[in-house]
Amino acid sequence: MKNKIVLVFIIALALVLRVYRLDKLPSILNRDEAALAYNGLLLSQSGKDEFGKSWPLTLESFGDYKLPGYPYTLALLFKFLPNNDLVVRLPSAIAGVALVALSYFLAGPLLAFLIAITPVFLFYSRMAFEANIALFFLVLFLYCWEHKKYLWSLLSIILSILFYNTALLLLPFIMGGLFFNKKQRHLPSILVLFIVFILSWWQLASVSKQKAGITIFSDETVWKQQVDYYESFDNKIWQKVLGNKYLFYAQIITKNYLCSFSPQFLLLKGGTHPWHNLPNSGHLYFVIYFLALLGIIVSIYRRKNLFWLYLLFISLLPAVITVDAPHATRSLLFFYCLSYSAVVGLKNLSPLIFPSPINRRGDLGVRLYLIFIFILTLESIFYLKKYFLDYPQQLPEVFYPGFAEIIQDTDQKFPDTKIAVIDPSSYQYILAAWYLQTPADKFLPSIKKQLPDKIGFKYGEAFTHYHFIFHPEDRSQDEKILLQWMGNHWERQEL
Repeated sequence: MKNKIVLVFIIALALVLRVYRLDKLPSILNRDEAALAYNGLLLSQSGKDEFGKSWPLTLESFGDYKLPGYPYTLALLFKFLPNNDLVVRLPSAIAGVALVALSYFLAGPLLAFLIAITPVFLFYSRMAFEANIALFFLVLFLYCWEHKKYLWSLLSIILSILFYNTALLLLPFIMGGLFFNKKQRHLPSILVLFIVFILSWWQLASVSKQKAGITIFSDETVWKQQVDYYESFDNKIWQKVLGNKYLFYAQIITKNYLCSFSPQFLLLKGGTHPWHNLPNSGHLYFVIYFLALLGIIVSIYRRKNLFWLYLLFISLLPAVITVDAPHATRSLLFFYCLSYSAVVGLKNLSPLIFPSPINRRGDLGVRLYLIFIFILTLESIFYLKKYFLDYPQQLPEVFYPGFAEIIQDTDQKFPDTKIAVIDPSSYQYILAAWYLQTPADKFLPSIKKQLPDKIGFKYGEAFTHYHFIFHPEDRSQDEKILLQWMGNHWERQEL
């Protein structure tokens, strides 16, 4: 009974933190959320994506090729729920709560509690991140495999692959870990996993090809750095021995690995992408970071929890080869493994704090335990204050809020007037289509795409009576309404 009460409390806490003001904070969808939302709406209405392809396995979107899991989920939800921002973010929020419940059954209430309040899991659950749902199914895969429910395990890994590409990239390494782990080895299921990997890689080749464009192996700047590195060795022998590309890329990957473990990334600043964490805020709490390091050391020293330790280190592979590494979205399994290690650390610290028998525990041990709880509580309160009170004031720097209101008002007042929107980022077209709820029969015949850029992205240039331009002088003479971001608000000019 006591355990059920604890579980209900933790799930209720996770639910409140993830759904409170879910549609208002952040106050507007980002471009990826809008792309998922609008493509889901088009699929719901017509069975086609924004390129007019019927029920595609991969959705081209602006050229970044989104996997089908999230937009198809939204297409189903839009059949019986409102087409609004709350519903768009709801699958990610539900996955975040489900991950908390799953963590309870995987490793007990402490892990569930940490997942419920840890910044990275809270932040990702409050936006439409495919990676957040993929993480839930990936952990469910591991849980089912551990409990020898192989059919459910296989279904879970397939669903994870259909939501985000990290599971597919990690699958060969996970299969290797399962094969060499005698307790987890089940050869028929591993063989099926291998078949799933081959078929998924073949069917999702367009996604894999596009994602390869954002790795260090295909980035033009990194190529130039590799040439400069090679030429920095005067002797041709040293150029071949030390200046070769394998050592060059090994240095970058090693550096990215170390940065992923650094306090700068995990505790203080986070990554470089403004959608992945609060401004000037890390992904973990200090207490969790300390306990995770302790758990890693203890696991290595005692040779326990080796499979999870293996997962911890391979989980960074998709992130460390990314151009803007360390990369939080591709590191969600890494954060989860760190939380698992934190539980291991605390359990191994407990005998020091509470020596057996209980009646002989020292005052120092009790004080240390209370200090951990006190610090974790303070860190949680401080983060929640930053998220729910400070973050709304920082949104203009990241999301350009107010676009929904101005585009809807403009469309209502000027339904037949040609309208130009200043859009240097080239993504505003998808937000306009979503917030105007443009029907498929109007959008698909009128959408005009720009030519692809150097990484293959294709942005929207126009649909119906809207034209998206880089500069005010790019508008045509018959476009009498101009919408422009003025640094902290949107402004409409009637020309």
